[in-house]
Amino acid sequence: MSTIRAFDEELNEVPAARPAFAPEQRSSALACLGAAYALSWIEFALMLAIGLPGDTSSHPVAASIVSRMLVGVLYGYVAWRLQWTRWLTVALGLLSVVLVAPTIAMQWQVFPAGAFVCGAALVCKLAASLYLLSPIPRVVPSAKHSNSDRRELCMEHGASIAYPRRFMTPGGTRCNEFETTIV
Repeated sequence: MSTIRAFDEELNEVPAARPAFAPEQRSSALACLGAAYALSWIEFALMLAIGLPGDTSSHPVAASIVSRMLVGVLYGYVAWRLQWTRWLTVALGLLSVVLVAPTIAMQWQVFPAGAFVCGAALVCKLAASLYLLSPIPRVVPSAKHSNSDRRELCMEHGASIAYPRRFMTPGGTRCNEFETTIV
């Protein structure tokens, strides 16, 4: 939890709400993650449809299913606004783009439909990563808002919230302190 200190004169200059980015960016990022997740299952179905080369018992089909399910859980936590999952999703998205994109040309020669689905999933992951890299919104409500109003305001913008506390400095100046928590 970070703390910001503000003097009483500065409180009047603070706007009621100032989100750092439009809420549409967050919903666009979640839509891109959902599309990438759906495309990964389509890619899995195409892999099963063309068959597995060699002995099918040696291929990790169960691991492919479990990994896709874990990624789905990770995307669910991103939707619940957990910061560590946001950064992990960005890192995994960018890493998958860097590692998989060079192989699409070879995949196109073998199975063009699979390459198309894989490329579309990479585009969705890259777009979601770029949306998730945008700054975290921050709402600093004025001192006139009650705690429930502040929480509603921040839930509306998907932002962090600042709760004011009054205190006296050692010099006798009355100040306000904001405790910021992420909603």
